[in-house]
Amino acid sequence: MIENQATSLERVLQSTRAALAAAEVKVRAVRATYPDVQPGADLRAGSDSSAAAIAGMQAELYKLQIRERELTARYSQKHPRVAAIQEQVRQAKHLFSIQRVTSEQARRVSLEAEIGELQAQYTQAKRHLLQLNENQIRVNSLEQEVEQLAANYRKYRDHLEQARIDGALETDRISNVNIAQAPTPNRSAHKER
Repeated sequence: MIENQATSLERVLQSTRAALAAAEVKVRAVRATYPDVQPGADLRAGSDSSAAAIAGMQAELYKLQIRERELTARYSQKHPRVAAIQEQVRQAKHLFSIQRVTSEQARRVSLEAEIGELQAQYTQAKRHLLQLNENQIRVNSLEQEVEQLAANYRKYRDHLEQARIDGALETDRISNVNIAQAPTPNRSAHKER
């Protein structure tokens, strides 16, 4: 079970590292697209870095740009309404760029933290697995020792029983040979000689 957990953590760690590499590429791409934006420069603008917030800001920017085209088609570049909408578009672009950079960097930081946590869990699982392997070796060694001690005990018990029997036989002068009948001399054999 621990081995499966370690293997699973290793797979997740590898995929998270791949996601981090992809996020770092995306951060570089976004920074290249918006080189003038420093992340965290306007924390209020980049505080909500979710995909929905970015999509909402992008939709709002497109609406402003459409409105700007409509006004520039109708009025001159110096008209106050055109100047106002151009300022709104500029600010929306700035906020959108901050949002994009902040979002990508937040994702990168999140993935780095996740990798740190996964690495800690993986290291702990590997340590636990190593400890279990060491314990298994000790258990096997102890089982062999128990088997040897049990064999020695059985041998000792058998020898003790044999010694008790031998002692009882010696004490009572019992032997495994019994005289069924006392010998009688054969007189006929003596006479013939």
